Amino acid sequence: MNVEHLPPIPANTPILQDGRRLEPKALAEAIRTSQSWAEVMRKLGYSGFSGSRYSRAKLLAKAAGLDSFHLPAVWNKRALQADEVLPFSAPTSDRNIRTTAIGEAVSWFLRRGYTPSIPVEPTRYDLVVESDDDLKKIQVKTTTLRRKGLYQAEIGRQAYAPDIAVGSNGHRARTPYKAGEVDLFFIVTGYGDKYLIPLGATNQALVIALDRKYAAYRVESAQSTGGAARGGSNPPLPAQCPRSPMAEAAV
Repeated sequence: MNVEHLPPIPANTPILQDGRRLEPKALAEAIRTSQSWAEVMRKLGYSGFSGSRYSRAKLLAKAAGLDSFHLPAVWNKRALQADEVLPFSAPTSDRNIRTTAIGEAVSWFLRRGYTPSIPVEPTRYDLVVESDDDLKKIQVKTTTLRRKGLYQAEIGRQAYAPDIAVGSNGHRARTPYKAGEVDLFFIVTGYGDKYLIPLGATNQALVIALDRKYAAYRVESAQSTGGAARGGSNPPLPAQCPRSPMAEAAV
């Protein structure tokens, strides 16, 4: 920053509370060598906090074209330096999505004021959530499989079937959930989108493609939270009118 050729303060520049004017050269040097606006003011000889003084100093710096980007917006905060390497360098991965999905579902409901509970015994559902109506049984599903650019979510369950040939799963076959077993599916995609789909909207399917048919049930988009949470890409669906996802269970 060249402070030798800064322009003089215009005649109509507001003066600080104690009547002293801020010279651009002194202000430029204080900004360059400080890590907070509070430190800037101390170097200019001002003690104590004054909101108007701080605001005027920022306006003057902007009017003079001084670079203060390195100073935090909060007047008394210092920019911290990353002196230590954090011991969590691994990137996000689709391999962990099944582990994180329950937590993501719990977080989604809690952020909206709905209290989820986790069963202590094995059940057909993963969560019971207080809704606008009553308690809802939520089955959490994940998907990283895409066909023709669309995520495919497997929403069936393994059930004992003595009449089928013994396979890798024994006498077990995939079967759809029945009414009363679950109320809604909370689906997390590898892209980071989240869907809350009523059982009745799945038509007893074992696999559903998360296409425009289910766009109205997408309750959180990875784009609205800063991009894909786990990498990859998925064509965004058209914006939908807001709906009450918990109320959809009655559909």
